[in-house]
Amino acid sequence: QVPLRMFADWDQAGPGFFEMDVVARCGCSAAGEFLYTLCVVDVATGWVVCAGLRNKREDTVLAALEHLRDDLPFPMLGLDSDNVRQYDRAQTPYRRVLASRILSTARIDELAAEYVALDPVQLKRDIEAAQATLRARAAPLGARARWVTQPAPRSDSYVRQPCPVG
Repeated sequence: QVPLRMFADWDQAGPGFFEMDVVARCGCSAAGEFLYTLCVVDVATGWVVCAGLRNKREDTVLAALEHLRDDLPFPMLGLDSDNVRQYDRAQTPYRRVLASRILSTARIDELAAEYVALDPVQLKRDIEAAQATLRARAAPLGARARWVTQPAPRSDSYVRQPCPVG
């Protein structure tokens, strides 16, 4: 028999223990082709890394996990795919990983330089421009001009159209 390690047995005080989830990006219907997003979140720090997936096959998910693991600033010590709804004081992943005291001074300096260089307003503009490009490419030919000339919709626009049930 293989002993099971339960989520409660993890040392959640320190970084390295992750929860993962796969989300289908299919809108109202799972018919046809669409992408999935694999998100991996460190329980202690809230550090998040994500990858796009073409499918949920084992080899695809494993390859994405290996790639994401290489992007982490600290080692992955455990991974759980059964998320528990539990909330704590809001804090950015950057602040949480600094508070963990597991990073080297050099890695802290690298992250600090990246953090200081972030411009949320410019990031929002870049995201909206990328979304407009995607909408223009995805729009049917007759609607293409309408999409290109309209201003970018608010970020909550995806909730405006109800999905049919059943």
